[in-house]
Amino acid sequence: MSHDSAPLDESILKLADSVFDGTASADDAQQLEAQLRGNPEIQKAYLRYAILNGQLSLTDPALSASAPASLKMETIGVSEGREVIKPPANRPRSRAALPWRIITVATTVAATILMALWLWPREPSSTEQAEQPNHEPESILAHYDDRSLPVDTVATVDSDPSGPTTLKNDRGEAQFASASGADVRLEETTMFGVSSPDGGVLFKGTVNARLNDPDSSFSVETANLRVVDLGTEFRVSHVDNQHVRVEVLDGEVEVQSRVRLPSYFFTFDSTDAEPGGDVDLISRASYVIGPATARASGLVGNGALTFNNSADAFVRVHGGTDTKVGKGRMACSSGISIEAMFVSHWTGKFGDYDEIFRKDDGVHRILLSFQNDKTRFAVPEVERGPCLSFGLHLEGHGYDELDMPLDGKQGRPRVEELCDGAPHHVVATYDSFTGRKKLSIDGRLCFEHEYPVGTLIISGGPVRAQIGSHRKVEPFNGVIDEVAFYDFALTQEEISAHHRNASAGQSYFGIPAEQLTSIRWKSLTRIQEGETRTFDKLTGLISKRLH
Repeated sequence: MSHDSAPLDESILKLADSVFDGTASADDAQQLEAQLRGNPEIQKAYLRYAILNGQLSLTDPALSASAPASLKMETIGVSEGREVIKPPANRPRSRAALPWRIITVATTVAATILMALWLWPREPSSTEQAEQPNHEPESILAHYDDRSLPVDTVATVDSDPSGPTTLKNDRGEAQFASASGADVRLEETTMFGVSSPDGGVLFKGTVNARLNDPDSSFSVETANLRVVDLGTEFRVSHVDNQHVRVEVLDGEVEVQSRVRLPSYFFTFDSTDAEPGGDVDLISRASYVIGPATARASGLVGNGALTFNNSADAFVRVHGGTDTKVGKGRMACSSGISIEAMFVSHWTGKFGDYDEIFRKDDGVHRILLSFQNDKTRFAVPEVERGPCLSFGLHLEGHGYDELDMPLDGKQGRPRVEELCDGAPHHVVATYDSFTGRKKLSIDGRLCFEHEYPVGTLIISGGPVRAQIGSHRKVEPFNGVIDEVAFYDFALTQEEISAHHRNASAGQSYFGIPAEQLTSIRWKSLTRIQEGETRTFDKLTGLISKRLH
């Protein structure tokens, strides 16, 4: 079934129902407005739903018994990736059953909300059209063979799954072909995350990869190490929580260590400017500063940016995107970290949002912001109120947010402490190797939630990231500096060290800016056919004791 507008998620459907039923409170109407604001496609879907409800309200209930099947089912939205379908038989109201006063009130409220939203300041339509996300992740598995039948998965996997997928092989042997052309075999009790067309992540057990085509490629990541084929057949085994064994059966592989620096680093110093404009220090991606975003003295270094809580105060990053979800330099799968220094003047009031960082590829968004609303994305569930929110789309779980209540309880900061006009350091991390999603403030872990080990992130796509805003709405009020974006999870030790360095007025990394590099992995060694080596997964050192 085709639609001319985007689907509505479950939270919007519930709020809309209360408006149409005439039971919506002032808070409900405000919450609905907040969810629709800045999303023209969602506004169209809401209007379509409003018209449908108006038509059903004036329809004889007997219609549901005599109408053809095509009229009895109406797709009105999507919840957790599934179409929400309601039969008109459950919705129609006769003129007697629903007073005209309620119909008029509901229609007026709906029209008022939409009129306010359509008049709300938005980015140019050309930008919106250029950034409409393609929500179809790239297919990363070519096929399974018969030996793959015992494979169970974190999320249901069909014969041609798209997007990152974690396979858990609890019995027997399983095999699949990667989209890059490698034959990959999982031994018994193996957990392997297929994170890209040409590689994956080993969490447990043993994976064997063979390349039959000279143009094919495959790599295996294990925490801080990566094994890259050089035209080979090789095997990688998880020995224990600290060690991994690499065996080369044919050809050669290169073992690499992760360079623990960000993919993007926005210092907002004047020295970041190039002839074409401002750039980040790692990828050299350019960024555009909104007309109401002002230069300020650096919280670290010689520059920062001030956001005045207006529609024209924003930073738009021109880099990290690609045509599909799951692709682009800002697409993360096995881990992520977002780090920033800030001075906040957020009010903490209901319906007020202050964005620190957001890349909004539909339900595959990445978000770090101050919020106070009634949405039901929080995992774990927390008491409603002002919070610091970290949102991700996790495979098998959908989009949800780690909402840290700013209530002063259990070591968490209060709004007054975090928005006191003084500089603070925030780091949001997720690590698929531990399943831990965390928020740290000023070098200290303040809130976390654990998912199953091996749960991958689905992110990336065509929409540009923004700092301090979300398409000219939800603007930040204060100063933002030293924004770093990583495709892996920082350790708590690294977070504490970064905070100490920043507090001393130094770079997070304790090295001069000119020593920063865009290289993501560095070579440790090469292993030839017939050789086996065991490595420490964190340090990359070869362990002779475990050969």
